Amino acid sequence: MTSDDDLADEAAVTRSEERVDIGVERREAGRARLHKYVESEQFDESVPLHHDELQVERRRIEDPDAVRDTGEMGEEEETFTLYEERPVVSKEQVPVEEVHVRKRDVTREEHVQGERRRERIELEDDEGDPPRSV
Repeated sequence: MTSDDDLADEAAVTRSEERVDIGVERREAGRARLHKYVESEQFDESVPLHHDELQVERRRIEDPDAVRDTGEMGEEEETFTLYEERPVVSKEQVPVEEVHVRKRDVTREEHVQGERRRERIELEDDEGDPPRSV
């Protein structure tokens, strides 16, 4: 059995301190959008073009006896087909680039400072000195 005098000879004090638990939270930091649109631009290029032209050359006959085939006198006709080039613009859609976007997880360290509280227990005598051991 324990008497009240025995309990008076003992004392207990609980010391506490704060523990710091540093965690992380995930939150939305922004958004990105990949958008494709069409724009037009003017072009100005030169292309060389060719065409046919007739060139008429008349030569005087100095010696009529030297001409072999004089043919019959009468109407005659020769036909020439003339050609020319014109610019023709054709367009075709061709892939020129692929754009890949992917998210990646990047880790960085950040220094965290704060304050934590803790209790301290000291034993003193009536004069504020540590007690002497017996």
